[in-house]
Amino acid sequence: MSALTKVETPITAQTVPAGAQYTNQTPWRVPSPDVSPGGVNPLRLILNSVGDRFRSLPGEIFEQDFYVRKLFGRTVLYVSSPALFEDVFKTRGELFYKGAVQRARAAPLVGDGLIIAEGESWKRQRRIIAPIFRPATIAGFTRQLIDTTSRSFAFAPGETQRNLDDTFDLLRHAVISSLETCLFKPQQKSRLHEFPSVVSYYYTKTAWLRLFAILGLSQNTPFPGRRRFHATAQSLRTIASQYIAERIAMGGLDEGDDLASMLINAQDGSGNPALDERGVLDSMMNLILGGYETTALAVTWALYALASDPQLQEAAIYEIDRVTKGGALTPEAIDQLDLIPRILSESMRTLPPIDELWREPKEALTLAGVDLKPGDLVNLNIMALHRRDDIWPDASRFDPNRFLPEMEKTRPPFAFSGFGGGQRFCVAESFARLNSNVTLAVLVKNMSFALASDEPVGIIGTQTLFPSCPVQLRATSRPH
Repeated sequence: MSALTKVETPITAQTVPAGAQYTNQTPWRVPSPDVSPGGVNPLRLILNSVGDRFRSLPGEIFEQDFYVRKLFGRTVLYVSSPALFEDVFKTRGELFYKGAVQRARAAPLVGDGLIIAEGESWKRQRRIIAPIFRPATIAGFTRQLIDTTSRSFAFAPGETQRNLDDTFDLLRHAVISSLETCLFKPQQKSRLHEFPSVVSYYYTKTAWLRLFAILGLSQNTPFPGRRRFHATAQSLRTIASQYIAERIAMGGLDEGDDLASMLINAQDGSGNPALDERGVLDSMMNLILGGYETTALAVTWALYALASDPQLQEAAIYEIDRVTKGGALTPEAIDQLDLIPRILSESMRTLPPIDELWREPKEALTLAGVDLKPGDLVNLNIMALHRRDDIWPDASRFDPNRFLPEMEKTRPPFAFSGFGGGQRFCVAESFARLNSNVTLAVLVKNMSFALASDEPVGIIGTQTLFPSCPVQLRATSRPH
């Protein structure tokens, strides 16, 4: 990775030529994970799994369809082929379940929520929750998301420039505020601001649970900080549980104008409440855990790309000025965006917040010519899939034009799997995309961005794909 040149000249509407189009002449090259070509022995796997897990990832998976590792009698099959993703997600999806590794990192927070539920429990929750996240329903939150994000990043009177010393952390707090706006009534007392710092600690410890699951050890195996970890998970669930109780006590649930009300009011086929209070809590934790940090990461890398590629930033500014006609950002303007969503899709392709998923076979079967039995592991490596040069030519080049309709038609199904796939496709994908689009659009509408440090930002694998150091940007207010 080479250092990137800082952009010193603030970009304003006046610097953007009429009809500006992005042609990707000086693209940003995204950082690559520090993997281990040639495979890793079990000892190194153990040592690296609680630090940067990418260092235990076989580098071959970025160049070939699959890689097989034997680990204490278990077969671990890493896959990075669209056809194999389709086989596991869709064609033979009923023959795989999420298994111990996938459950390990989320179960303490989400209980039996949709992210990790299986069988009839998963089907029932999916039927209940899916209607809430239909695009037409979610679109009703656009105005709230615009207003909340605008407040989170508003410049003080007379302020024209500020340094964002940790862009990712700022975005985590902004996104949790946006989620809070959509989840609850405005008169409810806020405590979700506590989530980012507490979840950060939670994530540092889930690496142990992931490792224990890969090794086939009990989730009750001791590890440093285990007691505090479980207390942290319980405290997060308590915060959300108190919100739910308050919302029920407030009444007026028939209005259904916040996500908590929609979950509480959801009915089964007999007209009875579909979710008890525990079910509502699990669903809410699914939304928070699955949505706030991943959105913050996607927008963080998108902003870093804009600061690293002035031409791309100019094109994004041009689009915002075109759809707003120089006025305020509105829900109607958000609907007209084209480049902003493609920038975010490319952010999720090159640096997917969820870079791996795990599955286990329910019965003996063969995948990629490899015999698997119950207890063996399949690592669906989204990072490797999205970095395959034979699927994404010059894959490390950040280029939103890859997501033009004519380009998407040239790729096989499941080549992009940032939201999973098949029956397990992310149920809240429409909300995640809307929240990301609004957040980036608000920021580009009000600011231009430049790199504030020459230090290159790499990536490390923790619970999600994190920047290796704080992403430092300089934000300059744009005149309107």
